[in-house]
Amino acid sequence: MAEEARLGICVNPSNNALSQYQGYDFNGFAVLPDGRVLASSADGLFVLDDADKDDGAQIAAFIETAESDYGIPNQKRFRNLDASIETSGPLSIGVTVDGTLVHTYVVAPDKTGQKAHKTRLPMGRNWGQGTMWQFKVGNVDGCDFSLDELSGLAMILHAGR
Repeated sequence: MAEEARLGICVNPSNNALSQYQGYDFNGFAVLPDGRVLASSADGLFVLDDADKDDGAQIAAFIETAESDYGIPNQKRFRNLDASIETSGPLSIGVTVDGTLVHTYVVAPDKTGQKAHKTRLPMGRNWGQGTMWQFKVGNVDGCDFSLDELSGLAMILHAGR
């Protein structure tokens, strides 16, 4: 019998944010008063004591927006993308236009060490134009990050373009 793949979903009750955990084969979690995290599975109870690695490997993490036309059916081109971030290292930003990945860019943060700041990613004409846009922000080499805001300047194109 094939092993069952699990998808863990965690809800942060303070802001209703959802996190997904793939390949994290636990069925329950608890945070003790001293801050230690326990996880349970069919194999027993485990202390999750190394949050920076998964069995010695870097932890890949990303945030992906939904594909959207931003309420405007016209094709559009983005001039820039602004991200309010906190990160301990560089981030990868992927841009998908009309279902095709058109560019992946590695952003070296202006401030590291988990200091909140805004960074601007200039987007040229060669990044494409289209109706539906999607963005993916991910860590590089397992760095920690949080994304507070992602916004951009869209240029709306005439229907004939």
